Amino acid sequence: MPRIPSKSPSASWASPKAAEQQVSPDVEQVFGRLPRTFTEWAVRNAAPFE
Repeated sequence: MPRIPSKSPSASWASPKAAEQQVSPDVEQVFGRLPRTFTEWAVRNAAPFE
């Protein structure tokens, strides 16, 4: 049976559309603060990974 090529989900995740890169305003409404960047999160949570 021939393989049917399919677009890998990771391929579409690798190049998100501009609208998909926007953070929802829900984050600020739910948590009462602006969302953190991944770098901010990583710095705050580095200790358990060391």
